[in-house]
Amino acid sequence: MSVQAMKAGAVEFLTKPFRDQQLLDAIYEAIARDRVERTQRAERDALRRRYESLSPGARGHGRGGRRPIEQADRGRSGNHGGSR
Repeated sequence: MSVQAMKAGAVEFLTKPFRDQQLLDAIYEAIARDRVERTQRAERDALRRRYESLSPGARGHGRGGRRPIEQADRGRSGNHGGSR
């Protein structure tokens, strides 16, 4: 059941009986993770808007024919597409 819950988006899986403090800690951790994710998403969106505002000739492609923003997204996700 815990694997299924994690796949559904659970941040923490508490087993019963749990203490109130464990629940509060899990909530605070989830809020902190969400805050980081939202900040990263906002930064990435701002970079994407800036990149898209460049003239077409100034938008060079990076390694592997990918745009720099796509490379950043791949690097953040840990999916490098090859052995390193």
